[in-house]
Amino acid sequence: MNAASILPELEVFDVGMADFASVMVAESVLTGPLYFNILLGNFGTAAFNLRNASAIINALFKPYTWSTTGIGQHQLAANVLSIAIGGNV
Repeated sequence: MNAASILPELEVFDVGMADFASVMVAESVLTGPLYFNILLGNFGTAAFNLRNASAIINALFKPYTWSTTGIGQHQLAANVLSIAIGGNV
């Protein structure tokens, strides 16, 4: 992807996944700027709430672009949250 200048979407379900992006940058697996899609609201993800979204956003490797995705019933609220706190939809 780096050789072809492809910008991958990094799907992040919790803070640990956000932290791991910095490891991949340090090992030159990824290069910035990065695009993170934060998925919340399912059993395999952090619960959908502002606290969890904020914790993940604060852990993202910079420079970055990010958005939130709410699983199922949380999608509209996730879109509103992203717009309200400076993310993307």
